[in-house]
Amino acid sequence: MNEIIALVPEFNPSSVKSLDSHQFVKRVETLKNAYNWDDRKVIFAVQQKMQGAARYWVDATDEIFQTWPEFVSKFLYDFPCISNAADVHLKMLKTKRETTESPQDYFYKMLAIGKKAFKINVSPTVIRRSQVNP
Repeated sequence: MNEIIALVPEFNPSSVKSLDSHQFVKRVETLKNAYNWDDRKVIFAVQQKMQGAARYWVDATDEIFQTWPEFVSKFLYDFPCISNAADVHLKMLKTKRETTESPQDYFYKMLAIGKKAFKINVSPTVIRRSQVNP
């Protein structure tokens, strides 16, 4: 069980570094299918990786989820993924490269911001045009 918990990503809806709810579910489903994990074990592991408001959500729920689709349905309902293209562009423009951050780290940080919002691949050109200097 500890191996499953170790591989499942953390989810914190208020963290800019966290996956959004849809990315989180997709990542867990990819792991679940790759390793042929049982629904109940996955649900238990996922609940261990919840942080912030998601941790409170787990603690407050009266439901005992029996299947992964049942958990996902309730989870995505309570943590919807809403993105606004204009807000994301502004966020990318405001995101500055830290002085200690390598160009590669900065590139992937910007890529993650774009992917998180648009659910598509953001071209390197868009990232370069968003921020050229540290």
